[in-house]
Amino acid sequence: MLILLAVLCAPVAAELRSPSVSAQLTPPMPQRIVSINQCADELLLNLADRAQIKSVSHYVKDPNTSWDAPLAAGIPPNRGRIEEVLSFDPDLVLVGDFNARSTVNLLTELGLSVVELAHPRTLAEAIAQIYRVAELVGHPQRAPALVSALEQSLAVPGNESLVSAVVYQPNGFTTGRISVIDDVM
Repeated sequence: MLILLAVLCAPVAAELRSPSVSAQLTPPMPQRIVSINQCADELLLNLADRAQIKSVSHYVKDPNTSWDAPLAAGIPPNRGRIEEVLSFDPDLVLVGDFNARSTVNLLTELGLSVVELAHPRTLAEAIAQIYRVAELVGHPQRAPALVSALEQSLAVPGNESLVSAVVYQPNGFTTGRISVIDDVM
């Protein structure tokens, strides 16, 4: 039975390995990426080529709220409005689950390639998102280095004691169990 399956599948496998078919299966690398979400901005700035990035949200350009503000220098900011996004003729738009639903829906209805990145609830989800964005922007080989840097920044040798803390974030947000902060603590 296995031999029959191998014989029947061999022509299909050979066809899939041919350059013309593999090129059809691999989506083209986006060249005009717009992000309207700060978390997506930061991943984009660390994983894509600068020439691929056409616009990032205005939040990532503020050094008081973003570690990556220097990386965003010279990239046009946006405030997540439809008109702004369309002006860049994007071939990929990165949004978050906190972006205006009407904006996300309209961008999708207009036929743009829109990828919504959910707010990660755990460190594992954040790492998976790094790999996903690296793949989306056409640079999967860059994800391991960013993940490694993240893991190294969390490693504190010799300090295995439990820590209690109250984390208060901008706009009155706090975190608890099943969160990235909980994983890090």
